[in-house]
Amino acid sequence: MEIQDLIIEKAKNYLGKPYVWGGESDNEGGYDCSGFVYSVLKDSGIKVSRLTAQTFYNKYKANVCDKSVKGALLFFGTGKTKITHVAISLGDGVYMYESIGSSKNTKSNKGK
Repeated sequence: MEIQDLIIEKAKNYLGKPYVWGGESDNEGGYDCSGFVYSVLKDSGIKVSRLTAQTFYNKYKANVCDKSVKGALLFFGTGKTKITHVAISLGDGVYMYESIGSSKNTKSNKGK
């Protein structure tokens, strides 16, 4: 199995998990976007540190591809110095991880 397919397979395990700001595990009650990406990459055998969306961009921007590339990291924000969201491309313009939440969402107050 190619790494892009493995990343997408592992990402599907997180569908339906609640949004928790700063979360990266079920023990924390859920995942934010960067916690989701961190967990998926770790489950895929890729060693990365737990980073924010901005830090993922700063560290891996050389590997950023457009959303037509399966398994690529996609970044959203108001500019290169204000990245606020990271997702994983499924290819063909579709991406995984669309969360509803904010910094107010904690383990006891989960987002969708």
